[in-house]
Amino acid sequence: MFSGSRGDSTRFHFESLAHDNDAEHSEITAIVPPNANDQDAASSITPAPVICSGWQRVAKYNRSEPDKVEIKLAVYRLPVQKIDLILSVNLPHVLADGTVTPPSVVDAVTAAFESAANSLSIIDFGLFA
Repeated sequence: MFSGSRGDSTRFHFESLAHDNDAEHSEITAIVPPNANDQDAASSITPAPVICSGWQRVAKYNRSEPDKVEIKLAVYRLPVQKIDLILSVNLPHVLADGTVTPPSVVDAVTAAFESAANSLSIIDFGLFA
């Protein structure tokens, strides 16, 4: 899906991922549009991303009970190529067996995602031809 607003596109990609994951439940908790100050157009041709966070309940590895998984998406609109480039991370918080991901791991994964999302630079747009 390329037509529509960036927020609509972000919702579409989140819901598409939930469908692909066979999520029993999913919800978006935040969609953060890029701030005009986040990108200096003169220094980068890579668009600033819309950042989306949410949750999915997903049963994995043939288990009957779902895990609670935080989903983070960065959606980069590339209008000339008529595509959206998606960067995502799935971060299990509570597994079906009750195992909880330590806060230090959650913090480290969140920081790594934010760093990757904010520093991604497209060098060769020919990849999207």
